[in-house]
Amino acid sequence: MSLPKCFLEGKVAIVTGASSGIGRAIAIRLANAGVNVVLAARSADRLVELRDLITERAGVRAVAVACNVVRLEDLETLVETAVRELGGIDIVVNNAAILRDAF
Repeated sequence: MSLPKCFLEGKVAIVTGASSGIGRAIAIRLANAGVNVVLAARSADRLVELRDLITERAGVRAVAVACNVVRLEDLETLVETAVRELGGIDIVVNNAAILRDAF
């Protein structure tokens, strides 16, 4: 199933936890629907790889921001980067998670 391109085209989304798994899949799906994406996660290398993939294949703008979403300063930088680089924020996908084994 694809997302409607006409509805989302040109919008800006922040996707946290974008370096792998569900977050990566969401970022790619949004980009394929014409959404410019701000990719956020702690792994800078994986984000840069995803940014390059998205800009090459989907033809939208993508920005990689290595950050930890539990730190207020990092969140401020994330939002400031979205506004400065892509003109604002229309969509936020809060996919970041902390996995703690409770044994």
